[in-house]
Amino acid sequence: MIDSAWIPPSEGAWRARFRAPHAALEWRTVVPALRMGTRNWARAAASAFHDATSTLSAGGDHWPQAELYELTYLPRLRSRQRAIAWAALCDVEALPPFRGSIPGFPVKQPRDAEWRELLIETRSSYRERLIGYGDGLPDIMAALAGSPQQWDVEAYRDRFGAVNWESVRADIHSAAMLTARQTPYGMFWVDEG
Repeated sequence: MIDSAWIPPSEGAWRARFRAPHAALEWRTVVPALRMGTRNWARAAASAFHDATSTLSAGGDHWPQAELYELTYLPRLRSRQRAIAWAALCDVEALPPFRGSIPGFPVKQPRDAEWRELLIETRSSYRERLIGYGDGLPDIMAALAGSPQQWDVEAYRDRFGAVNWESVRADIHSAAMLTARQTPYGMFWVDEG
């Protein structure tokens, strides 16, 4: 197992936490990423590593039934303002999602005064609707404890009390009233209602 506190000096990483809910066994790993990449890429990389090592670590008894409980991007640089700016730049098609700045990325819209105004409005909108910020949902929910915006996670706990954050994220996404937006600078949560 890789120490989850270790992140390569010039890049971020995805932290994955697998659990076998019926036995309360837990397995964690960190998948280094040159660029943030997509959640699907990170899930596939963590699952492949988990599958390759599960039979060695537990004799194959419990780990094949393990579920992914948490997949969190650990940015090298954490910044709420940069996260908002990055998301706004993606929304106005100045940056491709999940890859950050790529030299030669085709610009679909001219960067004139109208485009700049749209960018400013998009950033302002995110700032006004911001509910929480952190590395992932566990950080955001901890910061929102006791506030009306906190998502009730009791239904997502297994019988040992661990929260399945991937199920929480999926339900937040399907609710469409709130958006948990992953960026290279952390995750932020905005109200869409």
